[in-house]
Amino acid sequence: ENIFSFDPASKAAALEQVFPLLENIRVERDYPGTVVIQVTEAQPAYTMQTSGGWLTLSASLKILSSDAAQPAGLPTLYGGEPVSQTPGTQLSFEQPAPASSAASDSASGTAEEAGDKRLDSLNTLLAALDALGMRGDVTRIEFADPEEMSFLYQDRISVLLGTLNELDYKLKLAQHVLLNADGSGCAATDTGTLDFTHISMSSTRKFTFAQGEPELPSGYVVP
Repeated sequence: ENIFSFDPASKAAALEQVFPLLENIRVERDYPGTVVIQVTEAQPAYTMQTSGGWLTLSASLKILSSDAAQPAGLPTLYGGEPVSQTPGTQLSFEQPAPASSAASDSASGTAEEAGDKRLDSLNTLLAALDALGMRGDVTRIEFADPEEMSFLYQDRISVLLGTLNELDYKLKLAQHVLLNADGSGCAATDTGTLDFTHISMSSTRKFTFAQGEPELPSGYVVP
């Protein structure tokens, strides 16, 4: 094609569909007659179960593949049915339809806000876990309801966060307890549920730890 006849961004998007295992593709014109394509290879980082099978996703939540069997060794994301399961596309969720009448604005507004917040909430939590060096021990993350965010630590302790309000405070406290920093936290063999849903820096309410099987909002049971 003529070097002036195409949009580099559109070409990059088309190439991502053809080559889903490339994480980032950048197309640039190098005048007078050269096109340069820079690529970064994608690495499997998460898996997610859907009605059509198991998706493998990159760290940036790009769908890399879809398979009948669960990929081994990858943390699981639980957030609902994605819009597309096509390799090369970004993970996305359908937004609720706007209300058709003023009378239902309040109820539908709540659902729409929840839909809008799922990916944002997930990305916020992933970034916060990364910042504390905790992501490597997380085996499952649930974000289907942004009001009930949670994750599973080493397949043995569930951490209930509720909303992402004061997330840094909740995670630092969770890290302190999970790593048994002062000798009064969780032992390396403990199982159960840590609940930080209702705590904040300004509140006198304390977190709770219930020994037993870890519990998550979805009802997921660790095999």
